Amino acid sequence: MPVNYSDLTISNNFIFTKVMSDKELKKELLEKILPERRISDLKVISEEKTMEEYPDVHGIRLDVYCEDENAMFDVEMQVLEKDLPEKRARYYQSIMDSSALRKGEDYRKLKDQYVIFFCLYDPFGANMMVYRFRNRTEEGTVLKDGAEKIYINCLAEEAGRYESLRPFAEHVRGRKSEDAYVKKVDRSVWMANRNPQWRKEYMYSRYYIDQAREEGKAEGKAEGTLQTVLQMYLDEKIDLPTALKYCHLSETDFLKQVHDCKTSLTGNS
Repeated sequence: MPVNYSDLTISNNFIFTKVMSDKELKKELLEKILPERRISDLKVISEEKTMEEYPDVHGIRLDVYCEDENAMFDVEMQVLEKDLPEKRARYYQSIMDSSALRKGEDYRKLKDQYVIFFCLYDPFGANMMVYRFRNRTEEGTVLKDGAEKIYINCLAEEAGRYESLRPFAEHVRGRKSEDAYVKKVDRSVWMANRNPQWRKEYMYSRYYIDQAREEGKAEGKAEGTLQTVLQMYLDEKIDLPTALKYCHLSETDFLKQVHDCKTSLTGNS
């Protein structure tokens, strides 16, 4: 079952998104990930940016999306190990680029772009804390397209030149720390856990369903998601279109499940 809202930590997507709505916390984290880059004043587009260019194209929901004068940044919290993290980053970058220019604008206006994943697993098995990828030739010449994919392995013990990032990465996996930045993040998590409006938003949002779905997948229990969706629909926490989106049933089949569920609860046939 999903954990209690008051027990959620920074590794939870919803809490991470809310905590990183603080521009200074976000800016400081980006500077730890990109020590060679000076981050200018951030323009926060939204806490959670949904990009769905066309109705029949797979849309994406970015956890923490922001821009400064010269670059676009997307930071994702990837707790569960998923297939093809490279393809996910490629698709995220393509969707971000498709929204970056207006019709007729010159390609030179494209900003640098960073897609960053915090992982609670080692995505490439080399025991590195930070994996950074840029396009280059087989001979090593870097393609200066301004796009970079970054994966942060929060389980790594050696941080290399990313020592200032280590306390936060370790905190994502549950370690306590006296690091000043981690203390600020912890304080924000504590406040988020006690925010009644955010609690309500979490319980009524797709995050709750997503968590149940991912846990069900991990345990091989597809029915877990359906039961969660049915309960939320019966409690009037989600509407019919939202329920259908997450349970992947036709309207007729879903409403039959609703009827059967009500029957089982009342004992009437």
